[in-house]
Amino acid sequence: MQVVGAKSYSDYLKILNKDPLEVAKLKGALSINVTGFYRDPSVFSLVRSQIIPQILSNRTIRIWSAGCASGEEPYSISILLAETLGPKLKEYRVKISATDVNQSALEFAQKGVYQEKSLKNLDAKMREKYFVKNSDGYVLKDETKSQVSFATYDLQQDEPPLGAKFDIVFCRNVMIYFTKKAQERMLKMFHRALSDTTGYLILGKVESA
Repeated sequence: MQVVGAKSYSDYLKILNKDPLEVAKLKGALSINVTGFYRDPSVFSLVRSQIIPQILSNRTIRIWSAGCASGEEPYSISILLAETLGPKLKEYRVKISATDVNQSALEFAQKGVYQEKSLKNLDAKMREKYFVKNSDGYVLKDETKSQVSFATYDLQQDEPPLGAKFDIVFCRNVMIYFTKKAQERMLKMFHRALSDTTGYLILGKVESA
C-alpha cells in the first residue's frame, strides 16, 4: 500500500479496481513459494513406478505443473523422466508446462539457478548429473531446462491454459489456500485439462486426504 501511495485500505481497493497490473503484483506477493527439488520424495517414487509407465503409449508426454512457484517442481519432473526413461527419453517429445501467478517467481525459475537448501532431497550423484556448481549456486544443465516452459496463469480462471490435454497435472499444496468454492471450480478446470484416456491429477497429501 505504501509503495503505491495508498493511505487506507479503501484507497488501495480503488487502485486495484483501476489498475490490473497492481492486481497482478498483489497476487504475486500473496502467493506461497515453499518448495524444493523432489519435495515429498514418496510422491515422485509413486509417479515413477505407477504413473509414468501408463502414459508412454503416446510419443508425446504432456505434463502441467500448476502453481510451480520458483520452478523446483517442474524441473524435478524433468529429472524424474530422465531417471525413469534413461536413453529412451530421446524417443519421446516431452512438454512440461509450468505456470504461476507470481511473475517474479517465474523469472527466477527461468534462470535455473538454485541454492543448496533447495537440493536437500537430491543426493550427490544426482546433483552432479543434472547441475553445474559455480559461485552463484547450482545451475541446471540445459537438457533438463529445455523440457520446461513457463507462463503466467491464474488458477482461478475457468479454462485451462495452453489448450493442451495433459497426461499428468501436478497441483500440490496450492488448493489448501483457496475457498471450498474456488477448489471445486479448480477441480473442474483440471478435469478439462486432463487427457481423455490417461489423465492423472497429483495433489498434495493434505488436499487428497
